[in-house]
Amino acid sequence: MWKHKEQAYLYLRQAFFQVLDFIDTLAPNIILSGHIKDKVVDDKGEMVMAANIDLTGKIKSLICANADAIGYLFRKGNKTILSFKTSDEVSCGARPEHLKNEEIVLAELNAKGKLETYWDKIYV
Repeated sequence: MWKHKEQAYLYLRQAFFQVLDFIDTLAPNIILSGHIKDKVVDDKGEMVMAANIDLTGKIKSLICANADAIGYLFRKGNKTILSFKTSDEVSCGARPEHLKNEEIVLAELNAKGKLETYWDKIYV
């Protein structure tokens, strides 16, 4: 058994980033997909629901610090939307100017029922 809980998290972080470093060698652009964890936080005396990426320990902040963009993917009607807008409820954002504070329709079903995607709005 490990002497300290922090030591266990250190080994978990090292293993996680070894895998991620290998994945980064496979393609010029890597998209990581994950789930969010809802949590209640106190914001100036008011309880607010916040959604953050569900990762263990410092991995969450390290992944977010290294990412060029963090978006929140959701469906609205027949559209799939990727939001880079930060709010009290969701922590998102982007370094590239064309993504900053934007909501981008990533995919939608057209009138014929065919799925159309718009990755050119992400990768300009």
